[in-house]
Amino acid sequence: MQKQRAHQAAFMTYAFGGANEYAGRDMAAAHRHLIPHLTEEHFNAVVENFVATLQELGVAQAEIDDACKVVATTKEAVLAE
Repeated sequence: MQKQRAHQAAFMTYAFGGANEYAGRDMAAAHRHLIPHLTEEHFNAVVENFVATLQELGVAQAEIDDACKVVATTKEAVLAE
């Protein structure tokens, strides 16, 4: 779980305008083993949880919207569309 936290922290740093310091596999490779089971509903559920968490933390809506735009760029790779 620690490795996943580090990956998420690196992605969040990037999503909020920080440096892209992620050095792991690309999104498609990282999710390839899940692709047969992942659907758009799964992706949307993750985005909804992401937004809810940011709202609970008091992040401004404009920043949430910007971060969601970054997250949206990963959809194709995550779902292998």
